[in-house]
Amino acid sequence: MKASESAGLGLLGFDSFHFLVSDLDRSHQFYTRLLDWPLVARSGKELTERSAQQSNVYSAGDIRVVVSTPLSDRGRAATYLRHHPDGVSSVSFRVKDIEQTWDFLAPRGATFLSDIETDRNRDGGTYRRFVIATPLGDLAYRFVEKSGYEGFAPEFDDVPGEGSSQAPANRLGFEILDHVTSNALTMAPVVLWYREVMGFDEYWNIQFHTEDVKKGGEHGSGLKSIVMWDPLRS
Repeated sequence: MKASESAGLGLLGFDSFHFLVSDLDRSHQFYTRLLDWPLVARSGKELTERSAQQSNVYSAGDIRVVVSTPLSDRGRAATYLRHHPDGVSSVSFRVKDIEQTWDFLAPRGATFLSDIETDRNRDGGTYRRFVIATPLGDLAYRFVEKSGYEGFAPEFDDVPGEGSSQAPANRLGFEILDHVTSNALTMAPVVLWYREVMGFDEYWNIQFHTEDVKKGGEHGSGLKSIVMWDPLRS
């Protein structure tokens, strides 16, 4: 067995979640006023112009959400919103060793959407990442390795007054994200991808309030759910 296989993806947890929305001000009010998540960073001028979208970063505890809106008819945000309602376009995972993650995914058939990209800040800290496709429609997965890198990400500017992408404790007690859920028309291909490509195992399997579980009476959503997890997560 190769070292990359025995070490797995090297996941440390979630890094951030990227939402594409048609109304950035509405999202700003939602996060800052209702959830008490301050604006901690925003896309810099060059990134905003190149991507044709404005991006804000909100944070609570160890949770970071990027919210972007299109500024023209071109760019990823505009393309996404022509085919979808507001939604999540990418999930970023923090990893301990970006090469290890790449070497784990490559022989398992991952579809890479970028090479490993490296940025350095003024203090010599590094931010490294790459992106893969998923079987979940237009959702992509990003893997991020940060070493001595302050701030949210390259080409993002910290918002004055907050100082960094790490937000203080908020009044509602948000600290960490536990899990994410994806709904699919058919479950087998998605479970297969998580197992064969991501190296995940089945953690839990349940049917929520379906007729074959609870006879008669009231029923809930009728969802059949399989929870997948990384057994080698650090």
